[in-house]
Amino acid sequence: MPVSIDALIMAAGSGSRFGSRKQFADLKGETVVLSAVGLFLDNPKINQVFVVYPPDMEADVFMETGKLPPEVYPVQGGEIREISVLNALKASKADYVLIHDAARPFAPSEMIERVIDTMLLEGAAVPAIKMTSTLKYLETDGSLSNLDRERVFAIQTPQGYRRKDILKAYQARKGGGYTDSSSIAAEYGMATPIVEGSAKNIKITRREDINPGMEEFR
Repeated sequence: MPVSIDALIMAAGSGSRFGSRKQFADLKGETVVLSAVGLFLDNPKINQVFVVYPPDMEADVFMETGKLPPEVYPVQGGEIREISVLNALKASKADYVLIHDAARPFAPSEMIERVIDTMLLEGAAVPAIKMTSTLKYLETDGSLSNLDRERVFAIQTPQGYRRKDILKAYQARKGGGYTDSSSIAAEYGMATPIVEGSAKNIKITRREDINPGMEEFR
């Protein structure tokens, strides 16, 4: 019996650093969230696509503002990211899930396939890219220490997990403030295999991240 995979798109942020809700910003005629959703809607390996919307919005208003098609399933988000992901995990009934940030609408299809392949083989997969810049760590005394960039990675999404495992990890989490699912998975003791990410898979954080030069990342 074939396994099922759902895509869970996190789009419940307030966009404080962006200056407005960045999930609705225009990207060549479509919203950021629609661009992110489109990465998975056309993938034959994906069963359903869920989009988590802000807790202070109505589902129909979010769907209309984001210009999302009816085959996308809206899930109400929480005040923090952990609750938003947990709500989506409970809404999904798939064997596996891909947890993706709507703010990463340029994730290449070949990278998504790497995540899926490793996830199905090992139960989890986290895309990451090695750092090329010189990295420093600020000590409490104000001094700078070197970091070995060969051992430092920038973590991306989508992150893939066996749903029942990552659901248990979220239910067992301690406190809040987690910035991604791999942190919660590691705290729970889950193995988080790394796969090659992509420099094209940038995260839209500030308004200057959206500009005419973005076409090169398509």
